[in-house]
Amino acid sequence: MHLYHKIPSWRLERNYLVSLVRGVEVNRNYIRMMRLKSWQKPLAFLADLVNDSRKTLSYFIKNYTVLKTDTVVACEMALLLNILVSPFELWKAQLLGKI
Repeated sequence: MHLYHKIPSWRLERNYLVSLVRGVEVNRNYIRMMRLKSWQKPLAFLADLVNDSRKTLSYFIKNYTVLKTDTVVACEMALLLNILVSPFELWKAQLLGKI
């Protein structure tokens, strides 16, 4: 079987790819916390926040010179930033009654 899939050129552009990655990890914190008991969640939140901050800052320091020009680096940075802010997005959604 052969499959031909034509991807429009706009779906390979930097802005589209970065925005696509931004939407992928928004619910990561929700999934992380589902398996935990209530008393474990604050500890896990702090541990995850420290670890995600470390990873994001480390990646930024390592790649800041090519961040504006390299699409892959920009997408990975957007992914890490969204992982970092996902708990706050979840809280915002809960406060607004969207969850």
